[in-house]
Amino acid sequence: MEKSSETQKALAVLEKFTSDQCCGKCISCREGTRQMQQILSDSPSPFPEPEEMALLAELGILIEHTARCGLGKSIARQVMSVLNHQGGEERIIEEYLPGPYQELIFFDIDPKRCKGCSKCARNCPVHAINGVVKKPFVIDHATCIKCGTCMMNCKFGAISIKD
Repeated sequence: MEKSSETQKALAVLEKFTSDQCCGKCISCREGTRQMQQILSDSPSPFPEPEEMALLAELGILIEHTARCGLGKSIARQVMSVLNHQGGEERIIEEYLPGPYQELIFFDIDPKRCKGCSKCARNCPVHAINGVVKKPFVIDHATCIKCGTCMMNCKFGAISIKD
């Protein structure tokens, strides 16, 4: 079965990164992107299965938080952005990091970095982000399903996982 165009794009992004741009100095980036590439290429279906998406998301978080350079930190976000939009809005990923650790994750918006563009709020599948344009937005943690869509859509890096 042929891969979807989104899966092919994600594979192309990973291939370009691993062959031309990855310096290979940090293990998480070097091996994590290789594993992401392997999961996507080995998947029998055109779209990654939910279990594969969960594993890709977990690898993405690991790479983003442990890579040494900005390029390494951004590669996982690029791949997940492509994959999360496959098949349209009806295929929004509802679980970003499944399992016992999901309840420990809280996304937070840094008011100093937030420009108030509202992209995070517009892309939130459960409308858990509120605010006024051109002012910092806020995440309602009671409503948030911790899917990570807000973090992947923020081009200012204002959204992070709260420690």
